[in-house]
Amino acid sequence: MKFLSRNKGMRAGKNLDLRLSQYIHCAGSVVLGDNCRLYCWDASHGKPFDREPEIRIGERVHVTRNLTLQCTSEIIIEDDTLLASDIVMIDYNHGMSPLPDSYLDNDLELTQGIHIGRGAWIGNNVIILGGVEIGEKSIIGAGSVVTKSIPPYSIAVGNPAHVIKQYNPLPIFGNLSEQTTRSIELLRKRCEFDWFCRKPLCPSREFNRLFPYVYWIGNGVLDCF
Repeated sequence: MKFLSRNKGMRAGKNLDLRLSQYIHCAGSVVLGDNCRLYCWDASHGKPFDREPEIRIGERVHVTRNLTLQCTSEIIIEDDTLLASDIVMIDYNHGMSPLPDSYLDNDLELTQGIHIGRGAWIGNNVIILGGVEIGEKSIIGAGSVVTKSIPPYSIAVGNPAHVIKQYNPLPIFGNLSEQTTRSIELLRKRCEFDWFCRKPLCPSREFNRLFPYVYWIGNGVLDCF
């Protein structure tokens, strides 16, 4: 298959379906589960679009199964994104004029595309519409319909999706004393942590002293609640 030879190193499950694969680019470490559909269109009713479409999937992106991407502008999925099952992303809409016999006869309404930020996690059965940007490290809850952009380090759920929680991603190492930083490092090595319940699995007096002010999100970054 030319697509796989052009995107060397990526892994694809059964029944991968592509349309206009010359516009689709996957990094070598991408994993696509079974029954993924990646579709591009570069014209509507015989009229070429002003720009070529692009689907670009970054490094270490993992797709569980049944991903559908329908692209006329661009769908960009950045590195380290996790995509669960049965996700749909469509970056265009059929025109909504009721005058033609079928809505399919309307010209497509294009958008600026869809952008999924680095390290985001998209849950099962999520639908993401055109013009949306999902911020870095954000989480979209299962079954959500995303019609507007979601800021970085947020958790969003619902139809339409709305933010229910947001973290401050600014590193604060510079504001901590050397002793406090060293204490947190020791705690990180010593304790496991349940991030959803926000409780240490091995509570300690020192951890409880520090926890109201900082939490660990990995990769050497400390954040405030």
